[in-house]
Amino acid sequence: MGSWVPLLQLHLQDLHFSGTQIGSLYATLAIASIIAPWLGGQLADRIMPAQRVMFISHLCGAVLLWYAAAATRYETILILLFLNAMVYMPTLALSNMIVFRHLADRNREYGRVRLWGTASWIIVAAALGIWLSKPSWLPGAASAGTVDSLRLGAIVSVILAFFCLVLPATPPENGTRRSNLAALGALRMLRDRSCAVLLLVSFFLAMGMPFVYPFGGLFLRSQGVSDAGISPLMSIGQVGEIIVFLLLAFSLRHLGFKIMFLIGIACWAIRFGIWSIGGPWPLIVASITLNGFCYAFVFGLGQMFVDQRSDPDTRASAQALHQVMTFGVGMWLGNMIGGAALDFFQHKLPDGTIITDFTQVYYWPALGAAVCFVIFALFFKTPTPREARPAPPPDLPM
Repeated sequence: MGSWVPLLQLHLQDLHFSGTQIGSLYATLAIASIIAPWLGGQLADRIMPAQRVMFISHLCGAVLLWYAAAATRYETILILLFLNAMVYMPTLALSNMIVFRHLADRNREYGRVRLWGTASWIIVAAALGIWLSKPSWLPGAASAGTVDSLRLGAIVSVILAFFCLVLPATPPENGTRRSNLAALGALRMLRDRSCAVLLLVSFFLAMGMPFVYPFGGLFLRSQGVSDAGISPLMSIGQVGEIIVFLLLAFSLRHLGFKIMFLIGIACWAIRFGIWSIGGPWPLIVASITLNGFCYAFVFGLGQMFVDQRSDPDTRASAQALHQVMTFGVGMWLGNMIGGAALDFFQHKLPDGTIITDFTQVYYWPALGAAVCFVIFALFFKTPTPREARPAPPPDLPM
């Protein structure tokens, strides 16, 4: 995902797509996240080992991304990216379920596993940065373009598909089932006040994710960053994310869940506030490093919390619920609002140049994150530990 998501908006802008069109294309990820995770969760919780579902998904995604790279019409790209999102998005919840199923101690081990997903973003960002700089020593680089990010995504998807076949076997849980429809068990979690507040706040914060990817690339381009430099610069946030994940267990022991979640929310507000101000440049670069706290202390912890509060036979569907609220409905609304904001806050200069007022674009998500901070601080209550289930990881410290 890190190979094509950060640079796709640059390719689409080069195809002269409008901000609304770019937003709608990225929204395919969010729309698919509303539908597809339930299907993936049902398969993994009731029918098929999770690693096999992921193998099929990534193999299909590779074909779709390759054809998307060759397309130039908006309608064609829209269909291909939507189909790719439908097969890809269930794998996010399923990978979390596989991890939490096999870890003996999620608090201590999860961060050390999860950081490798972040490391991959840095690797592909560096590779694409070199490729797009068109070095003379690299064969074929003279014709490099942002569309190559889609081709790289397709190649990596093939590799990932076959890697999934060697993941630990994770068949559906055998045990007492309240319903053959796993999604119903996951939805019962909303009766838990703590889960409901966490999912609500996560939903609103997820609306801000499109303002980082994809629209963050457009913001950096407006600040004078070259296309070749955008992906490596944004990868600074992934470096910070790795450090935060390494410190996750230590932070849980000494800060507790609620304080860490509040720190994560505050970092969302600070980052967008700095981008709204538009400088100075060192502060913009520093704000990119906050991505580690923004992601790990909100969405990473949220995934851990949901696994802790779910029943053993609905773990995949519980992760699907979290994904639907964040990467699904939240990101879809964020893409639609963000795309419309790019168009609304555009101004035409006397010489005909069109510029975007990013001060206004980022003011509103900064304000929204500040409101989320207040809501979580006032209404999230530390839940009492659940009754132990068979061979459970320890509960989150609060």
